Amino acid sequence: GDWMMLGAEKYFGLTTIIENEENLLSHANAINPNCQTQTTKKALIFAFEPHDILPYAVFAFSPALKRLPGKIGRDGCCLITSAVFGVPFLRQVYRWVKTYPVDRGTFLGKLRRGESFAFVPGGVQEVIHLESANSNVCNDETSNEKASENTNDDTDETNANSRQKNNEKHLTLYLLKRKGFVKHALATGSPIVPVFAFHLDGSYGYYIPRSKIVHRISRAVGVVPLVFWGRFGIPFGIPYPKRIVVVIGEAIDVQSEGSGDDDDDDGGVSEERVDRVHKLFLRELEALFERHKVEAGYGGRKLRIV
Repeated sequence: GDWMMLGAEKYFGLTTIIENEENLLSHANAINPNCQTQTTKKALIFAFEPHDILPYAVFAFSPALKRLPGKIGRDGCCLITSAVFGVPFLRQVYRWVKTYPVDRGTFLGKLRRGESFAFVPGGVQEVIHLESANSNVCNDETSNEKASENTNDDTDETNANSRQKNNEKHLTLYLLKRKGFVKHALATGSPIVPVFAFHLDGSYGYYIPRSKIVHRISRAVGVVPLVFWGRFGIPFGIPYPKRIVVVIGEAIDVQSEGSGDDDDDDGGVSEERVDRVHKLFLRELEALFERHKVEAGYGGRKLRIV
């Protein structure tokens, strides 16, 4: 699977910005007092947004790319919806690129073993909240195709025009009710790191049927019923060649409230504490977006958290 990750890195011109590498390493090198061995280091939870049609930009956390320092980079993997692991072939592909189901057992197991990972807390429910009219997407394919062939100056101008079209849109993140990962972080004393990927939106054209039934189905099976198409208009194909920028903020220190009991998923964590840390995460994620949005070409855009 490493060759796939290296190919994606080149195709998307991946840029990774780590705001404070020392901060991440200091948290990752700290001993997790909740582990019985007393030698297990803390795991970092990289909470990645947005999901969009497919959150493929989490490939930035692949150990093949060596984008993150030390043990964090060596552990690199992503947890995704369990639904894809029930599909033959797709299951093998996702295993090749070091992805695993985002179920409770896997999530807590990695935290207790001190293995850092990325996941998308907004999940597939964010797809439901995508704008129904996405008329700029097809134009983005043409502009990006040209950008890959032109000079750097032409590329900058083309990308600027594409970004200007999208500047008035809000980016919707489905996070207000997503608190389970915070409870697990508190139960294990695991730091949470806000992560945002620019230019993931517009990677696909899509059609999503809008109804309460679709919403219920997506919640039940972990997949939104939709049709999407990418480069060359191929249904369910590869994304348009967007220039992906992944920004990684500072770790939010989370003091353990857990019992250390592997059989106790919640570890006796209080709801009041969960709410407090969850609100802090939302503030830090929004601040991360605001710090980098102008440079990324999102100057006129805002996050809308629902």
